[in-house]
Amino acid sequence: MGTMDPESRQHVRTPPSPEIVEFVRPNTSDKVLYVSRISRKLPEEEIYFKLCKAFEQYGLINDVQVVKPPAQLQTSAEGQQEERLTECYYAFIKFYLARDAAKARAGLNGKYFTGGQPISVQHATKMKTREPSPLPYSKCLDLANHYLGMDGWTTRILSIGQDSESCQHDPNSLRYICVVRIEIRGWDMSCQGVGLGEKTLEPTRPQERG
Repeated sequence: MGTMDPESRQHVRTPPSPEIVEFVRPNTSDKVLYVSRISRKLPEEEIYFKLCKAFEQYGLINDVQVVKPPAQLQTSAEGQQEERLTECYYAFIKFYLARDAAKARAGLNGKYFTGGQPISVQHATKMKTREPSPLPYSKCLDLANHYLGMDGWTTRILSIGQDSESCQHDPNSLRYICVVRIEIRGWDMSCQGVGLGEKTLEPTRPQERG
């Protein structure tokens, strides 16, 4: 059995470790980028679309939040008071995967221009620690379709019924519990989850209870 010399071993690439995709809102600094030095010459809507187009090439994005700096009153040449932006826009870009955020930072920091000036892209290090919150249904669909494909997964409702205990605690509340099974095609994998839907009824409209 042959052996590999030390020089050859240096050129062998170690495959990247797998990263778990979580169906929660990204809220850690390794997945959230802070983008600064965005030109104030552009309208906010144009900045939003430019950032989406630039960053989405590195991976699926959860959210792009553009923050407009406060305007200050300045005196024009005609002696009139006008509101003008004296600082640059900044933004937060949220990725589902930390490796995608790292690639975007390496590829765009100081290399992507808005209004003629390069932007700064860094990890958002001053984030508050929060409990992960679930994704809305539309975002779950985007995430599943992106990584599994449109035909790579299916869902099936196993059971659905009214929670009888909810009426005992609040007669004006209607609550249903649903058990759903998700199947990943081609991998013989599946999982089950429980969903809860609740609606508050108006006392004057008892017909809503059905």
